[in-house]
Amino acid sequence: MTTIHCKFCGGVIHAPTNIEYRPPRASAQVALTTPEPCTCERPIVYEHAPVEPPEDEPAAEHPSARVPATRSA
Repeated sequence: MTTIHCKFCGGVIHAPTNIEYRPPRASAQVALTTPEPCTCERPIVYEHAPVEPPEDEPAAEHPSARVPATRSA
């Protein structure tokens, strides 16, 4: 399992449902990581939020898994 650290306090995030995702940016200042738990009300992570399909829809196929169509001459 991957450990996620809050970019504001550096602590380990144990409740990923509370994460506040912000777009990645080069100018973002981040805290040094620590093994202590995150105490922020809304932990901050600079990355795109994971997208999960609704339960009634099948998962979308990743574009790299598609087989290109062949042309007939």
